[in-house]
Amino acid sequence: ERAGGQILLTIEPARRDMFSKERRTLLDRLGPLNMGMVYVYDLTARRTRYVQKELLDLLDIPPAGLEFEAIRGRMHRQDVPVFIAHLAEMAAMDDDAVSEATLRMRVRDGRWLSVRWRARVFARDANGAVSKVIGAATDVSEQYALSQALEAAGQALAHAETVERRRVGRELHDSTVQHLVAMDLSLTALERRISLHQEGGAALHDT
Repeated sequence: ERAGGQILLTIEPARRDMFSKERRTLLDRLGPLNMGMVYVYDLTARRTRYVQKELLDLLDIPPAGLEFEAIRGRMHRQDVPVFIAHLAEMAAMDDDAVSEATLRMRVRDGRWLSVRWRARVFARDANGAVSKVIGAATDVSEQYALSQALEAAGQALAHAETVERRRVGRELHDSTVQHLVAMDLSLTALERRISLHQEGGAALHDT
């Protein structure tokens, strides 16, 4: 409104929960379209702010979300450095960039699932630093297992080919040695049985 030549602005106080029911509903609907389960992670508070129901069920996450240490405790210890690098990459992302990481996560029944996390900048703080990211999580356990099986099969095939080449090489070597020995014995026997003039004997020894 304009009063006395001045512009008066009414500023509403920020709501405590930025994820209203409408926004949560929108994020819930985005998940299937994105071929993944939507989540929002707060880099400043180091905890999830929103997790889609399917992801909650998949990883047995409480509705209130998970803090950093709880998330870290759910993953395979060998993947923790990957997770730390993923967080650092997200904190330094440009708005159009995508940070991706595949982590092994333990679920309620003790199984390990391979989950691919892909995130983009969702919000920045007053200083321009990334404060929240929005992403999609996808269970890629079957693809990961297939990839490992194909890699193992390829390694097994390469090993089998190496063993076969060595076997053939040994057989050729042994066969050549056997033929040379047989030829030497035959020549020795031939030398004993027949009388050759000096030139012929020398030629025989040269052979």
